[in-house]
Formats: sequence, structure tokens, C-alpha cells
Amino acid sequence: MRTVIMSLLCSVLFAGVIAQAEEPTAQSPAPVVAKTAPKSGNENIDATAVNDGNFWKTFNKWESLIKSETPKDQEKAGQIVAQLIKGVYLVKFGPAEGFNPQTPGEFLQAFSKTSSLKSAKDRLGGASFFRTKRENNKLTASFLTEQPDQMKQDIEKNSQLVFISSEEITPEKFIAYVKSPQESLRSAANYWQKFNEWEALMKGKNGMPKDEAKAGQILPQLIKGVYLVKFAPAEGFNPQTPSEYLQTFNKTSSLKSSNDGVGGASFFRTKRENNKLTASFLTEQPDKMRQDIEKNQQLKFVSMEEVTPEKFIVYVKSPQESLSNKPK
Repeated sequence: MRTVIMSLLCSVLFAGVIAQAEEPTAQSPAPVVAKTAPKSGNENIDATAVNDGNFWKTFNKWESLIKSETPKDQEKAGQIVAQLIKGVYLVKFGPAEGFNPQTPGEFLQAFSKTSSLKSAKDRLGGASFFRTKRENNKLTASFLTEQPDQMKQDIEKNSQLVFISSEEITPEKFIAYVKSPQESLRSAANYWQKFNEWEALMKGKNGMPKDEAKAGQILPQLIKGVYLVKFAPAEGFNPQTPSEYLQTFNKTSSLKSSNDGVGGASFFRTKRENNKLTASFLTEQPDKMRQDIEKNQQLKFVSMEEVTPEKFIVYVKSPQESLSNKPK
């Protein structure tokens, strides 16, 4: 009897377990798979995430490594360049018929008429690394950009320019491109001889009588495509002399005067203002100079303007001032 009761009890308990196991349970929702939007061809527009929020810090690190001769540094540079070029395109363009730019500055001036694309403070942006090249007795131009479609549109609506090509850049092409110079059609003798002639006519020296009217005829050729860029010390930096300023500027910029023109940085000047020293350059590469200044923690960009004949005359005559020999 006891055996029968125990058997029945076990059967009931077992049936309860089975019933519990068979009760429907709330199921977790199926994982949602995000649908990938079709590529529009403009994925390159925003590369901020790729460059970890600051393209230029990454670029500076890469640039220092690429100059090293050790295999380990070269390997690191190779890893970094892959990050730098993600979403970056090389856009080339030339002069339209009737437009014959002689210098990078003239080309940049024409481009800026229909485009507001510029390099950004923390990324490559719409237009960086402007380059010009002599081809078949003409000057062609190019930019690296994250916005190739917009740049193509801006070029095509410019009556002075002709769009040539747009291509996603490779590590090898990026390295060669960044190292390339800005070329010019103007000969070295042409610009600086004209400048010396202008200066002699303005002052009446080198055997030339003073003739400001004749000097005025030369001046427009000297200032074509030339900009005045001003900058100041950031908080915590207090340069006393022009050489201190120049040394600091050179930490983040390789811009220099050119053999055939004003080039990247000429006519360096410093001025005392409110017990501080401010600085300036004449340049044919204003956007690049602004970019170099903004990535320098000791400097602060102030202004950029196309130079006029009147301002050029005053500027070239101005001295390099200093705080160390300030008059009492």
C-alpha cells in the first residue's frame, strides 16, 4: 500500500515539473539588425571620428615619425597615415581659357571667389594642402579635401577654373603630395628684381632717381595674390624679441619665403601693442598659415586680409619691434 501511494505521489510531482517546463516563457526580443543605408558617395564629408577629434595633432605626430630613419618609427608612421587619409580626396583643377595665373596666390584668390571651403581647426576639412604645379607652360592646382563633391561644384561654377579630376588618395600619393612644393611660373629674377627696382625707385637709390609714379606701376605685380596675416601670443607666452616669435612659429610651420615670390612667409614683422608683441607675415598661402598658427599652442590667430598697395608700402617700411629695447 505504501508503495502504491509513493508511486502515485512521485507521478504527481513529476507531472508538475513537466507542466512547469512546458509553460510558455517570455522571450527576449530578437536582436535588431541595423540596416545599412546605401552609399551616397558623400561618406567622406565627415572624417572627424577617424582622426580622433584632432587631425592636425595626428598629422604632426606622423610628420615627425616619417622624418626618422629608424624602422620602428617608419612602421608607426605607416600605421598613422592610414588614419589620416580615410575619407580624403585629391582634387585637381586648372585655369580656364583667358586666365593665366603666375603664382599660387593668384590661383588661390580665383578659387576663393566661388568657394568658402577651408581647412578646419581640428581636421583636414574642406580644403587643405593647396599645391600648384607647372605643366605645359601653365600652372595647375590641387587640394586635399573631405568634401570632393562640393569642391567640384565650386570649381565648375567658377568661370576662371576648369575641373580636372577627383580621386581618393592612397598612402603613397599622400606622402608624395604633402612633400611637394608650390610651384610658380614667375621666375626668381622676375619678382625680386622687380621688388628691388620698386624699392630703389621709392627711395632713390642704386643709381636710380626717386620716382614714385614709376614705382607705382610696378607695385600691382608685387602684391597680386599676397595676404597679410597677423597673430599674437597665447596666454602664458610672452616673447620679448622677433627671434623668439619666429622660433615659436617655426615649431608648427615650414612656410618660408620663395625664390620666385613672397611664397609661404616673407617680410616678418613684430609690433608692440598694449605691452605685448604681435607678429605678422606677408604670404601667398594665407589658409595654410592660419592653420599652422591655430595648431600652435603658443600662438593665437588674429586676422587675414588681402594686402593693398597702400598697406604694402607701409608694411614693408615698418621695423621689427621688440619689448627688450622698448623706449623708456
